[in-house]
Amino acid sequence: MAEKIKNNRDLFLKFSFMYFLAHILKVLGIDEEIEEIMPTEMISFKKIGRRKIFDSFLDFHVVTKSEKILIFEFKKNPLTKKDLKQAFEYYDRLHCQKKADVKLIIILLSRGGKIMEYTKLDITYHPQIIKTKKINKQKPLSTIRDKLQHNKKLTEEEISLLITLPLFDIKEGEADITEEICGYIKLKRHCIPENLYDEMVLAMFLNI
Repeated sequence: MAEKIKNNRDLFLKFSFMYFLAHILKVLGIDEEIEEIMPTEMISFKKIGRRKIFDSFLDFHVVTKSEKILIFEFKKNPLTKKDLKQAFEYYDRLHCQKKADVKLIIILLSRGGKIMEYTKLDITYHPQIIKTKKINKQKPLSTIRDKLQHNKKLTEEEISLLITLPLFDIKEGEADITEEICGYIKLKRHCIPENLYDEMVLAMFLNI
């Protein structure tokens, strides 16, 4: 199960962005209010027999209320020069088209990776790179566990953390923490705000 979760991690983030944008931004400490979400590239399909399935589901840019454009690219380790070249070219194209404040954020699903910049001619570009596995969430997880043990209602911020928790540095591991959160969905529903319950269910389905 752990290997399957690891392989699905990038796909989880891509799909999650459609449903859990506010949660992801909140947990990453990105204080922006979103007006519109748009894909950076088209979704493509691959035909197998008579059925069509997702061949690739690519990443997004968002327009904020402060009129900024944030480009999000989700990458597995390692981050390559080719990845940065592709991301930079999209950033450059969008910046020229929109004439707006554009920021590229790469969410790297690891703690490693040495490539942090892209050079084109005499320009060296440093995107914001967030390595999720270097962000430890053990302490807030302990607080959530204590609240659930005492049957206290979780806040929206705590639900945001649970939804995204397998992406971060925790000692339990991705498979174990996913299983634990599924247990809370089943046994501690009264502690989960009603308007966020379905989002938690979907998030854990995508993690599995």
